[in-house]
Amino acid sequence: MNPGAGHVIELPELRNRGHVFRDRAHAGEVLAGMLAEYRGSDALVLGIVAGGVPVAASLARALGLALDVAVVSKVTLPWNTEMGYGAVAYDGTLRLNEDVVTRMGLGPAEVEKGIARARESARPAATVSRGPPP
Repeated sequence: MNPGAGHVIELPELRNRGHVFRDRAHAGEVLAGMLAEYRGSDALVLGIVAGGVPVAASLARALGLALDVAVVSKVTLPWNTEMGYGAVAYDGTLRLNEDVVTRMGLGPAEVEKGIARARESARPAATVSRGPPP
């Protein structure tokens, strides 16, 4: 089942607004309304540790879906730890946004240092955050 794959789903009434949701659980409820076609399916909801889990839990509960935790660590810019250009999963899987790497002028040594920092924080977070997968 893959309804809506490759499509952007939006609620125009939420565009250009701040403080749209009461909290993360409310965000999950709104998202569940947008993804109602998945209700009761075999879809798996993944919550990203450090903020995404409450959204995912609310979404999974509302749609009767399985929930798991995606333990990843953001690969950040050396001068701005809020901006990421990639992620490392607890199992070592790496994804980089090469366009950002190029636009920011990051050299191979800077990218490797960023990846190493992300790997260091992803492993312990996995131990603390995950139980067995569903």
